[in-house]
Amino acid sequence: MTTTTHEPYRYERFRLPHMLADLRFDPASPAPGDPVPDVELATLDGERLDTRALPRPHLFVFGSSTCPMTASAAEPLRRLHERYGDAVRFVVVQVREAHPGDRLPQPGDLGTKTRHAELLRDLIGGGMTYAVDDPDGTFHRGLDPKPNAAYLVDAAGTIVFRSIWASDERGLAEALEAVVSDQPLPRKQSTRMLGPMMGSLGYLDDVLRTAGPGAARDLALSAPPMLLGARGASVFRWLPRRRRGPALLAATVVLAAVVAAVLLL
Repeated sequence: MTTTTHEPYRYERFRLPHMLADLRFDPASPAPGDPVPDVELATLDGERLDTRALPRPHLFVFGSSTCPMTASAAEPLRRLHERYGDAVRFVVVQVREAHPGDRLPQPGDLGTKTRHAELLRDLIGGGMTYAVDDPDGTFHRGLDPKPNAAYLVDAAGTIVFRSIWASDERGLAEALEAVVSDQPLPRKQSTRMLGPMMGSLGYLDDVLRTAGPGAARDLALSAPPMLLGARGASVFRWLPRRRRGPALLAATVVLAAVVAAVLLL
């Protein structure tokens, strides 16, 4: 079973080791070709989802309302669900809070985690299935406890594709199209980093406000560049949120080029 850090799974305060661990899949974690862990998940619809008996392909997406990557994945997931939802069941799984704060602390029991899942459903919407992992993250840890990873599983219960971020719409679309058309997958996983992370910066301020003041304080102490990036992205508030981070990056590159040219002159 994989773990993110040496800290308990239900950490109360976000720290730099959590972010560093989120940047790559654990080499020991289940990968494409491996079976999905055998668990039963409670859904907000009142049913039990048994991963040992999947009648059709399932796309499992991890998320929480305090995760900017999850917020940035909402629109891509809704678009993908519109295209492939008839053939593939989209299941968004409430896991631990990525940035717990004063208003949304780390859930310590199933009832609290279920209420957090209801908030997650409000955030993403789109008619997908919403499930709740247990407080100790049995399903989450059984795969790889990343905050917003996505796993495409076939009807035999085998992982056929995984993406470290569910906001990688292109990578997920390629995999879903291959599965529904019964074609070979062009690749087995996506580890795209820069685009998804820059796209999340425009959501970070809102997510931290949702979590509560403690979340911003912890991020300032553990990864101040991320918080500065979010504040910088907010300057471009007239742009859609997903474009604010890339706009900040472009503006920074242009400014650096101007400064370099002035120094050379």
